[in-house]
Amino acid sequence: MPDARFTSDRLRSIERQVASMPFAEPKLLRAACTQTFGNTPHGLSQQGLAIVGDGIVNARIAQYLGVHWPDRVDLYHQIRGHYYSNGHMAETMVALGLDELLESHDDHSVHAIGSLYEAIVGAMWMNDGDRGPTAFIWRTILRPIEQELRTGRRPRYNPPTEDAVRTLKITTIRSFGVSVVFHPLHNHHNGHSDRNCTRLEIPERYHCYGSGESCAAAHQNAAKEALKYLKSRSETRPGIAEMLSG
Repeated sequence: MPDARFTSDRLRSIERQVASMPFAEPKLLRAACTQTFGNTPHGLSQQGLAIVGDGIVNARIAQYLGVHWPDRVDLYHQIRGHYYSNGHMAETMVALGLDELLESHDDHSVHAIGSLYEAIVGAMWMNDGDRGPTAFIWRTILRPIEQELRTGRRPRYNPPTEDAVRTLKITTIRSFGVSVVFHPLHNHHNGHSDRNCTRLEIPERYHCYGSGESCAAAHQNAAKEALKYLKSRSETRPGIAEMLSG
């Protein structure tokens, strides 16, 4: 059965988001998005591609600092602590919608989503050399660094207010260190139309449900319910209060 994550349309969308070029070897992207556990050989696997990606990202950061900020030897560790951190990479993947490449049963922790970022960088490099990773790393890591160093203000990704799903994911990543996962439920008949239903679980074992005319609408409605719950808990969770202050 074809993997819905890698239909031709989805593959083209991913290519536009991350590489601005086609993947000559789609199997590289599939490997990058397939979580591996235990003593998996480093070859064509997420683990192996993430190792490649980590080296490339570190090299690009060092190159950027050496050229543009040669006197700021302190910056490398600051960057490692924020912009090249699992939290930042996880937020980047959510912002691009690429966390959806993980299966619902996969690990959705900040570390796992951050590893997906590195694996995709590694896949791009193996696909077409430096061109793709360099542009992607500039857009997602180096340009925000440049903005902060030039302006003194740290840019942060905040989803559009109408996008409850991404708002919820970013909120739980920042506050709990894990993204939420949506689980489809069997459609139930409501009046004259079938509605899509979904369930999600946020940290602290709280379940929310949503339904809608489409799967996307069901996800948005479930996320809105979860955000209402989190807002009610914001007094005891400062990170949540910061995200939901609007």
